[in-house]
Amino acid sequence: MSQNGNTNPPPRLKVVEDLGKPVSNDAGAGSSTIPPTVQILDGDVLYREWIPGPAGRGWVIATLAPLALAGGAAVLAARSGTALAILLGLAAALFVALAATAFTFRGLAIVVDSRGLAWRFGVFSRRYSLDEISMFRERVFHFPRAGTFGGWGIGKALDGVDTYEVWGANGSAIDLVVRRGEETKHYLVSTAAPDRLVVQLVRAMERRQAAAR
Repeated sequence: MSQNGNTNPPPRLKVVEDLGKPVSNDAGAGSSTIPPTVQILDGDVLYREWIPGPAGRGWVIATLAPLALAGGAAVLAARSGTALAILLGLAAALFVALAATAFTFRGLAIVVDSRGLAWRFGVFSRRYSLDEISMFRERVFHFPRAGTFGGWGIGKALDGVDTYEVWGANGSAIDLVVRRGEETKHYLVSTAAPDRLVVQLVRAMERRQAAAR
């Protein structure tokens, strides 16, 4: 567990039991092999990761195919009677929604830089400064337990944790508690290298502390 020195840390929120490896709380190199989707850098950006979604590179087909069907439905709607046009219009809207979903959730991007931590599913993004991070550690998604986690994309577990899950990320995640103003949020964010991500967050905080001296 890592603290950022806040004088008024948020209350400990209810979470599921710890699973997998222990917390990494040092600035060492990390114990795991670096996945090909992870970059460890040495400039303003310290860590960059892109985790493909369940479609992998097939997200292009998953996006273009519904758009093509939506276009076809729209053309047919323009040539049909009122009732059929309404049905085809609804079908076209559904296909557009499917295409937007495939594009938005094609993968999860994570960045650690000198200012803080950010992650993004398409247009849905979150960013927190180092000062707003109160706790972070490695965790493992525990899919077999019904009602705890599960699914894919953005969700909320029954214990109040906000989840950003990528299907196929081996169940590994960073467990994160942040505080912005009076609001405390608890996140579990998929990552293929949680130990490396934790180490780079520690590294960013150490850099900030050194610069403040």
